[in-house]
Amino acid sequence: ALVRGPGKRGAADCTILCSLFICLGRRGQLFINQARRLASDCKTKSFVSVGCIKIPQYLLDMQNMGSLALLIILLLMCTQEPIFYCAGEQAGRRLAASAP
Repeated sequence: ALVRGPGKRGAADCTILCSLFICLGRRGQLFINQARRLASDCKTKSFVSVGCIKIPQYLLDMQNMGSLALLIILLLMCTQEPIFYCAGEQAGRRLAASAP
């Protein structure tokens, strides 16, 4: 839980910023790596047919497939991250407090 009470807004802001840094840091790196590999395969038209579906060639490597699965799972987990709800509540309170 975030720290509540008068004068504790700085601690709450720090908690939110640290959580966002941790949450987005690793996911951002994974996303960039996956996007680069996908762009490279699209540029060279390196696709492989698996049944009736064409997938990029880089996904035949188990490590790359695992990285993509990890990215998808982490992004799904991010949608359930409570810190985003808390950040939204605090932003709303600040707007209400600064309104004339």
